[in-house]
Amino acid sequence: MRRLLLAAGAFAFTALHAAPVLLTHEVPTYTQDFETLPTASAAAWLDDSTLPGWYASATAFAKSINAGGLHLYSNSQNGNTLGLGILGITATGHSISLLLTNPTQEAITNLTINHLLYVGYIPDSHRQTQLTCSYAIGNAADLLADNATSHPIPALSQTYLAGFDAAQFSNQLHTTLPVNLLPNNSLLLKWSVPAGASQYGVAIDNLAITAQFGQPQDIPETPDTPDAITPIPLTRRGYAQNINVTTIQAAHTLPAGWRIDSTNTARTLGTYTAALTNGLKSISAGDTPTTGLSRYEGSYFDYAIGALSSGTACKTANIYLCASNSTHQHINHITLDYSIEKYRCGTNPDGYSIRLYTSPDGQTWTEHPDAITSFLPDPTNDKTDTPPIATQRKQHTLPVNLPPDAHLYLAWSYSVTTGSTTSNAQALALDNVTLTPILTARPVIIRIR
Repeated sequence: MRRLLLAAGAFAFTALHAAPVLLTHEVPTYTQDFETLPTASAAAWLDDSTLPGWYASATAFAKSINAGGLHLYSNSQNGNTLGLGILGITATGHSISLLLTNPTQEAITNLTINHLLYVGYIPDSHRQTQLTCSYAIGNAADLLADNATSHPIPALSQTYLAGFDAAQFSNQLHTTLPVNLLPNNSLLLKWSVPAGASQYGVAIDNLAITAQFGQPQDIPETPDTPDAITPIPLTRRGYAQNINVTTIQAAHTLPAGWRIDSTNTARTLGTYTAALTNGLKSISAGDTPTTGLSRYEGSYFDYAIGALSSGTACKTANIYLCASNSTHQHINHITLDYSIEKYRCGTNPDGYSIRLYTSPDGQTWTEHPDAITSFLPDPTNDKTDTPPIATQRKQHTLPVNLPPDAHLYLAWSYSVTTGSTTSNAQALALDNVTLTPILTARPVIIRIR
């Protein structure tokens, strides 16, 4: 039998053979519900034996729910069915893989892949967790020795923010993957999580893969980069975003140009390209805000994007915007208007703030100290049935050097005003954003004849 061993960041297999799953004209579909897996604590895992064609970065199921490695998670939102899960820990990431082989005389040109992805374990101090799905094509020996080029599958990957709502952690994922899986070649499908402390344990269930056969085709490269940047166009008339009910749909996807992230360190910024385009919870008017980034509903169906810290999670939450100069002129100043709204009181003695930053590249940030919006501590941690509790309207003129078509990145960063203690926090949110460019005057040309 082969074993998948994690060592120095690479996976190595030791064995004489593999037992792939065969996709044929007669049986083009493979399904797996993981219900036959052993449920005993610390049960042994044997690659391509416990489940034929399956490999894992551990040789046994973990002994406890918070131990890193391989897990069998029950999904309470799906009738307590079982799913195959993985949990990364401080020094070690983990993965599970499925080996598929084409034994026919015709190429496989598409794979339709469906599965349920859900969180099976939430640590007390949960941090952002990235589950990545990828595939590689080649002969089985090279694939199992990690000697083939890997390609990400964004549609089957998921990032879970620190402090996110567990109730939204069950998602049905689907994609049709164009491939060139030639006769007698194999494809290794891998789900992995990196090393890191206090991560979520994630699982897959109800996997279904269907092959389509045909002539080999040219497959465009799948970029191994975050989502393409789609800036908002900043025209001469400016830009306005009031975060209304249609702005963020039920899928919790942000409008074009906007992204979010969170960290477990106070007053810390990330990068725009690594931030997420979705992942907001929805907090209805009158409901108690919960830890993490959310779309808050105010009175009269007004909405705002904001966050709430706990003592251990979401200590910083960042809201990013990328704007492109679409005026065809040089912009040297931008007037920025926005509102910061409070959706929960907090007794934290250091108070809470939202700071404003700008960047020419979305990586190196400059703070604008005169644009900080701060709230003093409250006597209680109460919410209100008619939010927001309080609102501060801000107007700030930003000096910029923005040629036509250049990008400007903005970040509104929520965190405790000073110190590092983030318990008893206030929930603050951003709303009613407008950007108005101040254009460089065009020269007046006078011709004298």
